[in-house]
Amino acid sequence: MRPLFFIHLLFLSASAVRYLPPALLLCAVCLLVGYAPVLPWVDGLAHDAVRLMQLACMPLMIGVAWTQRGVGRAGALIVVLVLLGGASALGSERPPVAVREWCLTLSLAIGAYSLGHLRSWGTPSRAQVLVGLLLSGVALYAGLELLLLVLGIVLEHTLDYWRVFAGYVNPRFLNHVQTLLIPLLIGLLGLPEVRGWWRRLAWFSLVANAFFLLLLLGRATVLALIVSASITLLFFGPSGLAYARRLVIAFIAGAVLYLLLIKLLPWGLGMDELPVFRELGERGSVEARLYLWRIALDMVAAHPWLGVGPMHYAHQFNGEAAHPHNIYLQIAAEYGLPFLLVLSVVCVRWLWQVTRQLRLNERRKPDPLALACYVGVVGALVDGGFSGNFVMPLPQLWIVLTVALLQQRLHGMQVEAPVEEERVSSGKRSKVMSIGLLLLLAIQIYVITVSWREFWQPPARITGAIEPEEATHYSPRFWRDGWF
Repeated sequence: MRPLFFIHLLFLSASAVRYLPPALLLCAVCLLVGYAPVLPWVDGLAHDAVRLMQLACMPLMIGVAWTQRGVGRAGALIVVLVLLGGASALGSERPPVAVREWCLTLSLAIGAYSLGHLRSWGTPSRAQVLVGLLLSGVALYAGLELLLLVLGIVLEHTLDYWRVFAGYVNPRFLNHVQTLLIPLLIGLLGLPEVRGWWRRLAWFSLVANAFFLLLLLGRATVLALIVSASITLLFFGPSGLAYARRLVIAFIAGAVLYLLLIKLLPWGLGMDELPVFRELGERGSVEARLYLWRIALDMVAAHPWLGVGPMHYAHQFNGEAAHPHNIYLQIAAEYGLPFLLVLSVVCVRWLWQVTRQLRLNERRKPDPLALACYVGVVGALVDGGFSGNFVMPLPQLWIVLTVALLQQRLHGMQVEAPVEEERVSSGKRSKVMSIGLLLLLAIQIYVITVSWREFWQPPARITGAIEPEEATHYSPRFWRDGWF
């Protein structure tokens, strides 16, 4: 009876998600990225609970994709990517684990593409709701963290970074979000419709996040912000200068806040100097990354064509981390070199088109938010070379939202060279796409069912996982416990 029940559930789900309003997914994503960190998580669930809610959003992404009529000329390359990724997952040592990761990756990519091609979410009323959800959430989080920090210094004469930055298993994961959040806040400040209290909230959140970044010494995020801002200055003239000016002002104000709270406040209370989160040099961190990168390169050498399988970097225990802290080496190791090559072509082609259109807009009608989203995407690609921002649930959703918002802003402008090629709307292509979406929905239901059961295990883990005896700490990947 189970197969019949599953088929029945599949068709009920397909009927439901096909007609769900796209606004529901938009609000769900905005609520997750804005409010998930401020919810009163039980210790150890901040990562896993967000992952479970992220999985719950996957069928909504299919529903939005069902409203699309077709894809652009890159469709053939995307089909190649889907086939290569599927072959890698099915050929791995643990196919159920690999299929789960591949399903999540596909769902997030479909969500970013589909949301970005919805013209309706750019209406002023809906845009206002989305801006309100984002700004109120990030401002609330910034205020709570500042309050916790000051209370800890005044009442306990200490600074416990792990208690202050609640909502993240590791405070470094906040840095992954800041790579996208800081540019988005700068972009919102450039919009004339963001005014009054919303503008004050945006400035408050921006300065607070600059302070948090200085406090946590997020080197990859700082590098990402510098590189992306430099590209903006190089290619986008006055708009790039306006962006860079707000960025500099925010970090000057953040440095002043750092001086007041971290230096002068303890001195006034007669305290010793507060401990730093981590030393700036941090040789151990650099050496650990080189060690993880060598493991990834060994996997590439041993499995160059299809890789070891999605999420299978974590299958070989290494004592450091469940991912190599480099998304490019991770893709090559887990999916193979052909997949990495095709994906690079698709991404570079898309970035080139976006850059061209933004430059055209610069001469006609600059859009500060579109430029900020572009900066965030470039920054995430830089950050991904040194961190795990592409494998953590909250940063993944921030990337989806930023890419979707960038596409939406560009599609809403009437310019000479559209960022996306004309779509194909033939009946044959639509049927193929519908069958593919229905298949992905079936896999999603399986992934959600299995993951829901695992979530309630103590601790949540991939089915059949056994914690290695030599493991000394959690290393997040799919669940907080990344090993399987």
